[in-house]
Amino acid sequence: MAKLAPMTPEAAERLVARQPYHKRLTVSVVGKHGGFEQVPVCSVEEFLKVSQVLEPVFSVDTLADWVSGGLDDPDLAVAIREACEGAPAFKVAGPTRAVVAARYAEAMALLGSGDEPVARDTPVVTHA
Repeated sequence: MAKLAPMTPEAAERLVARQPYHKRLTVSVVGKHGGFEQVPVCSVEEFLKVSQVLEPVFSVDTLADWVSGGLDDPDLAVAIREACEGAPAFKVAGPTRAVVAARYAEAMALLGSGDEPVARDTPVVTHA
């Protein structure tokens, strides 16, 4: 995994903030009657919740662009792309969840919140 630069408090606030609906990320999940259903995701916390329960299908590039542009964390975007390199589209939720959960935990710790949801497979984030 790419070494992520340490977060500033401002970067942590941007990462944990809820995005306006028009800047949402949309992921797909298998619906209860088969087929795919679209799920809007407006925050990293929502992404983590959806990806732990439903194993969504999404474009790694779209997620990385959302993280880099909308959440202003280009280091995390690179780490997401690296974690998913070579993985089929239906197998990217796990590696992505691990990288995003680690960065989210870092942000929550920096902001002084101890109640962050951390995925079971969360790796330790190392810094350059």
